[in-house]
Amino acid sequence: MRTQRKGVQVLLLLGWGALAWWVATALAQAAHGQALIHAVDVIGMTVADMDRSLAFYTQVLSFEPVSDVEVTGSEYEHLQGVFGLRMRVVRLRLGDEAIVLTEYLVVYPQPAANSAA
Repeated sequence: MRTQRKGVQVLLLLGWGALAWWVATALAQAAHGQALIHAVDVIGMTVADMDRSLAFYTQVLSFEPVSDVEVTGSEYEHLQGVFGLRMRVVRLRLGDEAIVLTEYLVVYPQPAANSAA
């Protein structure tokens, strides 16, 4: 279970910006006959409605669920920079390809530093 959480952390850190950089770099390397990237393990996406997204990916696109976990805790709050974070993370596979869908379930507002009691 610890390995799975670490994988989720790495995935969440990756983001779309890093993926775009990897793709641009790979295209530049390919133009010069070099391969920088040999494979992509997983692509992650944030979704607003996990049940609806799962219905689409499993019923329409034939992905198969691999894991479905709810994550919370201070390590995820620090990773995302959000207080009171709770997420549902689902990994799906289709052949050799995998995607990870993340739904933010609860996000509490950060308490004010100088709030009066």
